Amino acid sequence: MEKVSLKNRGLVAIFVVAILLVGACQTTITETSTATVTKSQTVTVTAGATTAVNTAVVPTTSAPPPTTKAVNWPMQITGTFTTSVPNAPVGATVTATGTGFAANGKFDLMWQDINGSWDVKNGEYYGRIYKESWVNLGAIQADAQGGFKTTFTVPEGFGFTHDLVVLEGGATSGTIRGKLGFNVDMQITIDSTSGPLGSPITVGIKGMGWRDYENSWMLLYDNKYTGVLTTTTTHGSGKAVIPAVGGTGKHVIQVLQGSFTFAFMNIGQSPFPKTPTWTFIYTVTDGAPIMPPDVSKQSNAVIKGTTPAASGSPQVWSDVYLATVGTPMNILGRGFAAGAKVDLYYMGMTGNRVDGKGYEKVKKTIGTVTATSTGEISFAYAMPDTHGGEHALIADIAGVKVAEGVFNLTPSAVYIKPSTGPVGTIMDIELKGLGWTVEENNYYMVVDNAYIGYTCGFNNYGTINIFLPAAGAPGWHYIDFYPGVYKGTEPGKIENYRVPYLTYTDHPGEKIPVLHFAFFVTG
Repeated sequence: MEKVSLKNRGLVAIFVVAILLVGACQTTITETSTATVTKSQTVTVTAGATTAVNTAVVPTTSAPPPTTKAVNWPMQITGTFTTSVPNAPVGATVTATGTGFAANGKFDLMWQDINGSWDVKNGEYYGRIYKESWVNLGAIQADAQGGFKTTFTVPEGFGFTHDLVVLEGGATSGTIRGKLGFNVDMQITIDSTSGPLGSPITVGIKGMGWRDYENSWMLLYDNKYTGVLTTTTTHGSGKAVIPAVGGTGKHVIQVLQGSFTFAFMNIGQSPFPKTPTWTFIYTVTDGAPIMPPDVSKQSNAVIKGTTPAASGSPQVWSDVYLATVGTPMNILGRGFAAGAKVDLYYMGMTGNRVDGKGYEKVKKTIGTVTATSTGEISFAYAMPDTHGGEHALIADIAGVKVAEGVFNLTPSAVYIKPSTGPVGTIMDIELKGLGWTVEENNYYMVVDNAYIGYTCGFNNYGTINIFLPAAGAPGWHYIDFYPGVYKGTEPGKIENYRVPYLTYTDHPGEKIPVLHFAFFVTG
């Protein structure tokens, strides 16, 4: 059995730059919205359409415009330029005006862009990785006096401070002739301001930052902590969907900066007092409540397996790559000797991280199949009831591995029972398919938009049962499970461990769905 090391695998350095916040806080307002802007912004947004809660992972990445990879251009400043405003939101039109450049010179206006990824490997979490690139905002033609005036649109991407440079000589071997900093205002919106109990509220994000103190934001509902918002792999944009909960009447949604697990509450007295905050009022109205989807419709969609190109050697694969526990699948193969007895296994995991005994990879038997006269195999199977994530699929002959494939088990909601009863009723909630890595072995439990604790499926082979007493006022109460990160060694000043990742499509590692339940308190 292959032993897995429990030691940290080292730190990965990330590019960290001190924050520069320029200009007043900017509000995010739709064309039909009204807003009152104070140091801590209060925004009221007009009602919009509501949609069903999205429970499966759907990528929300926003593709940046064509970029030039990071280069070390020499800098010889010959002119100066300014922008019509020092800061603006994504999509705003800004005018740049320059003087003192080469007469009739040709230049490019270049925008510093950043692309992010998560540093996860071997089941461990090491943080965020950010890489610089450049977006060409357009060509500039200086006049006979070396002046220019041009307009550009603030590109979609990460927010806060970006370098804006006037480049002469092209992206390959150019020289910077002018440079300034421009701030992109972060925007938070909600798609509606009223609806019945359970209505999905979409919290939209644009221009979230990438540096420490800019890349982690916390959502509160009625002064209760709900979870963290991130956009590391979605280029500064993203969304979270929460249910409307509580009694009929007004409820408060806030988004605050917070790098150390929870929200920083007195930002006006911090070293960065101009950091924006957002406060929204949402009204729960009378009407039929909107309920979570059936548990069978909450997981990620099945992904079919692909047949590998013939290699002339034994090969094994599954006709299903990703699915939930129990999904029918066929294990297929070719290139074996006619009549060969082929033993099929998958690689699983046993143990845990906390009792001191460690954990290790183990072979789990699937079955034995005899190759046909043409060397092919086919074995009917079902996605095993085990840890989630990718599993190596092994074909052995006489104890020797001859071929290897892969399949992937995704988490699923199984049941809540009972789903109704008086205060104190013990509800049993079962989930399957939790993984073993620090990004996959936990679900983080939120009740009526208040984070109450985390679960772990490592020690019990991916299955968890929560026994929770019903509480609260009579009526429906909403229970949501979000992915997160159990622990890690992220450098810098970020601690986003053991909290719900509300922007779950940006979750590190496997793409894990949010799972939803509801319980009716009878009195």
